[in-house]
Amino acid sequence: MKTQYKILFNPLVRKDIKNNIDYFNETLKDEKITSSFLKSIERIITRISSTPDLYQVKYSNIRMAQIKPFQHLIHFWIDEKNKQIKIEGIFHPSQNPKLWAKRTNQ
Repeated sequence: MKTQYKILFNPLVRKDIKNNIDYFNETLKDEKITSSFLKSIERIITRISSTPDLYQVKYSNIRMAQIKPFQHLIHFWIDEKNKQIKIEGIFHPSQNPKLWAKRTNQ
């Protein structure tokens, strides 16, 4: 039986999601994309919670999972001892890497 990890969120993740939704609504003016984005986030977080090791460590102890079909990446780390996953951010690859580096003290 697979272990389900508890998911914890950096408080700034809510802002990441809001910023992306605002972009979709203002620039693309398509509510279907917003809905699809949110459903995709839910799907990938469910997958991360059951199989976090599926994703490679990309820097320090941070792993990344793509929110398909979007290019956005969920940055997270695993706390094996407490069976928790901490999601640090949701970023598009075109964003300044210094934004997410500050969150993880990189």
